[in-house]
Amino acid sequence: MGLFSKKPKPPKPGTHKVKPAEASDTPGAAAAVAASAAPAAPRAENGRADILNVDVSGGGSGCNFAIDVHKLDPEMPVATIALVGDDADGRFLGELADANGIERSH
Repeated sequence: MGLFSKKPKPPKPGTHKVKPAEASDTPGAAAAVAASAAPAAPRAENGRADILNVDVSGGGSGCNFAIDVHKLDPEMPVATIALVGDDADGRFLGELADANGIERSH
């Protein structure tokens, strides 16, 4: 038996590659093949990712928990102790706590 006359070994389970579906293999496969071959969205010509919209939301686990507890029982006093920056984001978080009845005077 020569070097090239050996039978190839079958692949180990879980290691074989699956052939992509061809349009003629199954009904509806043409759409799946076409969708997977669709080109990616064009990149901006300047090479940047331009930010088109910013949604500001606040919280963190402590703040979110305090707001949720206060919503469940508005009569229950709820307070948080946290460090926030003296900038627009910190002021936003303080206003969020105030708007939701969270004590933050400490």
